[in-house]
Amino acid sequence: MTIDEFAMKVKNALFKEGEEREIKINKVLKNNGICLTGICIPDEEHKMTPTVYLDEYLAEYEEGTPFATVIREIKRLASYHDDDISFDLKSFTSFSTARDRIVYKLINARMNEQLLKEVPHETYLDMAKVFYYVLSDQGEKQASILIYNGHMAGWGIDTATLSEYANVNTPRLLPGNICSMNELISKMVPGQAACVPLLREEDDLMYVLTNVRKYFGAACMLYEGVLGEFADRIGGSFYILPSSVHEVILLRETGDEDPYELVHMVNEVNESQVAADEVLSGSVYRYDRKTAEISVFDRNPAEACSYS
Repeated sequence: MTIDEFAMKVKNALFKEGEEREIKINKVLKNNGICLTGICIPDEEHKMTPTVYLDEYLAEYEEGTPFATVIREIKRLASYHDDDISFDLKSFTSFSTARDRIVYKLINARMNEQLLKEVPHETYLDMAKVFYYVLSDQGEKQASILIYNGHMAGWGIDTATLSEYANVNTPRLLPGNICSMNELISKMVPGQAACVPLLREEDDLMYVLTNVRKYFGAACMLYEGVLGEFADRIGGSFYILPSSVHEVILLRETGDEDPYELVHMVNEVNESQVAADEVLSGSVYRYDRKTAEISVFDRNPAEACSYS
């Protein structure tokens, strides 16, 4: 069964169960070129209506989950509204009210060529900096809207203006954390201290850089001074391993590393342990403390490209 056939089967089943509101089936282009099929049931009472993506439910159905069970779960999620989170969509219609909640994230440039035609962006190394609006960040939840060219045109601004505000807002709304692997292990043990902003243990080799929400935290590598200050604290250069769009690993350089073995490791992890829509890059980067430049080692060993 194709995903389109399954979507129509779900839509017809919802109609038969007495759902009188209009049911919409949408194709949504997600990160890394992944296109998902979603269904939503608009609700006049609530400004935001969840989209339930059907691809995983099709897999469950084909693996033997009863269709009635699938429908119950889809209907529950499609009608779900969290009253503890309030969305102020009016603030998104005007740039003067939206600008203080515009932030950025990093995505893979090559894998998102189609998406980048539709959204304002800036290139960084072999990645792209794109912008989104934070609707709510209450508790552990965060709702956001990716900013498209149409939004920018409606506001009457350009990419440089978006970037100017996002450069201020992102570190403010999503402060960065650098946490050693030892700290992460300690955090898993009851009674041990949690990660704190910036660095504590200077003799560790491996650290994780993310933001306080661990949500699109790889963008912290763009925060002003973060990489340079880290190099000063450890007293040397380091490698940057893109773990996912949510975090990067900082590896202190000792002279024993083979950067191309690191590239192989990153890609192996991307293929086996990272969700397809959360892969950031197949490259490894080296930050040189003396020159404050980043060299890019791509999937196929070649001359490194340097960026300052």
